[in-house]
Amino acid sequence: MKFVSAITVATTLIAAPAFASKISCDSGPQDGWMSKEAILETAKGLGYDTRAVKVERGCYEVYAISPKGERVEMFFNPTNGELVGVKEDD
Repeated sequence: MKFVSAITVATTLIAAPAFASKISCDSGPQDGWMSKEAILETAKGLGYDTRAVKVERGCYEVYAISPKGERVEMFFNPTNGELVGVKEDD
């Protein structure tokens, strides 16, 4: 299971710059969303040092520092916690 998740994350990270500006989530009503705290924990579990979280284009947008020390913006589907994109901070 962890191997499949690592492949999914790696694929998302590679493709992210191409679609980062077009990221959106079909997230439905907020009463069905995960908590912001749960999303921060999900990002931390992927090895990121999280700073803040906000809602952007129907996604949770997490500001974080990558394991390589780079500032990034991570986009998560708020209903299931799926990482849908990562954008390096310019």
